[in-house]
Amino acid sequence: MAIVLKQFLDERGFQQNPFATTNAEQETELLSSFFVRADWFDQLVGDPRHPESLILYAPQGHGKTSHRIEVGRRAGEHAEATALVVTLNDFNLLLRDGLNQIGIDTYIAVLRRLFLETLDVRLQQSTARLNMFKQSSAQWMLFCALLHLYAPRRVVGQPIPIALQEHINAIKQTDSGPKEWLKELSALAQSAGFASVYVLLDGIDELHETKGNIATMLRLISPLLEAPGLIQECGFAFKFFLPQNIEAPMRTQNIGRLDRIPSYSLTWTIEQLCDMLSKRLETYSLISSTNPTPLVSRFSDLCAVDFDVDQQLAHASNTSPRRMLDLARRIVVEHCTQANSPKRLIAKESIMLVLQNEGALPEIPTVQAESYEPSIILTTASALLIPQLSIDERGDVWLGATRKNAPLSPLLRKCLAYLWLHRHRNISYEDLQNELYGESVEERGDPRSSCEKLVRRLREYLEKGRPSSHNYIDIQAGFGYVLRNFREE
Repeated sequence: MAIVLKQFLDERGFQQNPFATTNAEQETELLSSFFVRADWFDQLVGDPRHPESLILYAPQGHGKTSHRIEVGRRAGEHAEATALVVTLNDFNLLLRDGLNQIGIDTYIAVLRRLFLETLDVRLQQSTARLNMFKQSSAQWMLFCALLHLYAPRRVVGQPIPIALQEHINAIKQTDSGPKEWLKELSALAQSAGFASVYVLLDGIDELHETKGNIATMLRLISPLLEAPGLIQECGFAFKFFLPQNIEAPMRTQNIGRLDRIPSYSLTWTIEQLCDMLSKRLETYSLISSTNPTPLVSRFSDLCAVDFDVDQQLAHASNTSPRRMLDLARRIVVEHCTQANSPKRLIAKESIMLVLQNEGALPEIPTVQAESYEPSIILTTASALLIPQLSIDERGDVWLGATRKNAPLSPLLRKCLAYLWLHRHRNISYEDLQNELYGESVEERGDPRSSCEKLVRRLREYLEKGRPSSHNYIDIQAGFGYVLRNFREE
């Protein structure tokens, strides 16, 4: 007889279902408790006193939204200087007149309204800021006039004094350009005590018009990216959270001034994924004041097996936190359909069944499985998920029993050969740069960036569509690279 999911979770000490959603928007209050920081996360947040625009690339399900929310929270709570955080995650606002009509003026109109609404909300939340703002009578009058003109829902029913109406009329007759608008808005934010304005752009790949359509995404985002003066010189920091598959076409088509905008790619290691799941389980089993310590720290705590289920889930997730959580949820649901008591822990069979059904685990013959210990079965299956890399004496590249037929450029081949030659040790950024570029290393402008791009291309060669994968070329934070999952010939 099956048990109810809530019964199982209650028995384990959870007050809420930790697998109920993978949507960060629905977990904003708890997100900071189980958020896992990348090494460069502080650079992503930046210093509101010196606003810097940048781009974060990540595939769907890899945490763009959670990073956007955490960047906004930390910038908005900066200890020394606070940013006014404006979020643009509904690009339908830009599409009202059609895709071909989107230009920089369209962006300014949308951002102006979002800015005014956000600033008004923050002022209503802080009497101190409101009083500070009102001390600058000219700026306060301008703000009120702009609210009536461009964010009227915030002032519905409020009377318009004659002096304010005159101000509104004057604005209507003023023809300001995009840069003038942003500078004026930035000045308003500073009058309210904010160091700068952060604009967080996320969700460009979640529209009906853009799903699977890179050309539409490029058309949608290019007006802003092609205005470097706006996104770098007006007291605004534009943080773009973009899908990974848009990066290569952007560079190929020279969209915007990408050479002037720092960018990062979001990738996850096995350790980070396990850490994320651990923190999540601890948070959801600690939300009751009656639980001074978390009752669950790892998914394995929910299971009656003698192998590391967390590691297996991380390997099966294809480096996606969302997929890892979904697999965990499916295992718990499958267990509840088989269990006859909420006290019963998750058995090996439920774990294996879900991983096999989801294509996350190769099917193992029943006879073979029965003769193995559970830990051996899972270890063997996990290894099969990632075919081992090898390079033979002729220089041919093999993944498992499959030879890579696609040709490698000379520089990519040189890079892979060097990694293979030193596969038993960590390779520093400097050593790899010197090997690839030799004495010309100082002439390449940014050799570290060139090296990183080369490694991404090499990862794409090894695993098509996965330039951020660490399955074969992993990062040693702050040091360099290390080759993984290789087989000696």
